[in-house]
This record gives sequence, C-alpha cells and structure tokens, in this order.
Amino acid sequence: MLKFFTKKKGFTLIELERSKSVRRNESFTLIELLVVIAVIGLIGSVIFVSFGKPQKQANDSRRKVDIKEIMKGMELCYDDTDCGAGADKYPVNNIADQPNAIKNIDTDEIPRYFCPVPIDPSNSGDHMYKWAKNDTVPTKYCVYVKLEAEDKWVAASEQGIKMDLADKPPTTLSTIISCW
Repeated sequence: MLKFFTKKKGFTLIELERSKSVRRNESFTLIELLVVIAVIGLIGSVIFVSFGKPQKQANDSRRKVDIKEIMKGMELCYDDTDCGAGADKYPVNNIADQPNAIKNIDTDEIPRYFCPVPIDPSNSGDHMYKWAKNDTVPTKYCVYVKLEAEDKWVAASEQGIKMDLADKPPTTLSTIISCW
C-alpha cells in the first residue's frame, strides 16, 4: 500500500512529451507580440482621434474668454486717466512675421490690465489673437481670432463681442469701418 503513494523516480515517454508541449505553450511568439502591439496601437489612435474635437472645443472656449479679457482690459485702460493717451492705450502689433498679432507690451500702462497679454492656445496662422486699430479714433479697435472647431471668427470691439462672425474682421479700421 505504501508503494502506491510513493512518487516514481522516472518519466514515461508520454509524460516527457506532455511536459515539453506545456513549456512550449507558456511563451509568446514574435507574431503574437506584434499582433498585440498593433491592436494596442489601433486602439490608441482611435482614442487619440476621438479626443481631438473636445480639445479644439476647449481651445475655442479659452479663445472666447481671452478675447473678452482683452476687450475689458482695453476698456478699463481707456477709462483710466493714468493709462496713457490715444492709441498708446492699446496693445502693440509690431511682430515682424505677423504684423497684426498682439504681443506683450513693454510699456508700464497696459500691463496692469493685461499681465501678460493672453496668448492663443495654438498661436499660429489664423489662430492668433490679432488686432486692428484706428489711428484717427483711438477708441475704435478690433481684436479677433478664428475658432478651430467651427469655421467662425470671434471679435471684440468698442461695440462689444461677436462670437459667430462668418467673415474675417478687417485688418485696418477707418472712421466708418468697424469690426463687423
């Protein structure tokens, strides 16, 4: 009876073959690994693309808030007697490759209202905060930017804010032409 419960010291040929096949199936082949990596890459790219639109919408929301902030800062500065005179009250737009793009100001007046001037999330092409001023009537201005998620423009001027302009606002203002 005791011999029945004791372990055998050797393997039979069938047990040896069975143990080899079990060991062989424990590891992954190169093809299996490549398939898994390809599936993970495919899922990752689908997720990445699906988050593109919400990111554009978030950038557009920030643009709308920034345009309002720029408009309020310019209005506050214009109402403040210590802020400067005439066109000096507003941001400068003398960036070499983007002549109408707003840049940070080096003067002491406006930074108390823009500290610093807001910068567009993508800050390239039509997705830059741009500026049109009127040299003869300093209270007339237009700050604008194109939205990413929609094919529309957001603009702010002395008249208020428009969030859904179909056409690009003018890059120069006269006494007759306004932002919209």
